[in-house]
Amino acid sequence: ELRLVEEAGQLIEALTHVPIARVAHHLVEIHAFTLDLRPSQALRSLAAVVDGGTRGTGYTLESQAVAVLVSVVSCLLADHRSLFDDPANLTALRNILEVFIEEGTPDAHQLIYGIDQIIR
Repeated sequence: ELRLVEEAGQLIEALTHVPIARVAHHLVEIHAFTLDLRPSQALRSLAAVVDGGTRGTGYTLESQAVAVLVSVVSCLLADHRSLFDDPANLTALRNILEVFIEEGTPDAHQLIYGIDQIIR
């Protein structure tokens, strides 16, 4: 499956900025799937999708979107904490959470406090 994601990279990149919630969700799911295999790239790709393809679409208010966000952040905090030694990865996570917060997603407020654990 990872090979498919790699071979379809240009198409996935092109779809990143399509402001259609359903497309964004499928891309988020693809990147979440690759999280354990390539965490840094998956995180940065997720940030690009959330920032570029979800604003104003209502995606961040969908329960499925929040569930994926909670799962990704939990996985990152539990299994890939060293990823945040790189400031670009920390920025990517903050950007994802900020989009969800700006759109009014209450669960994102709770997750933002988890970033404090990373910094300490």
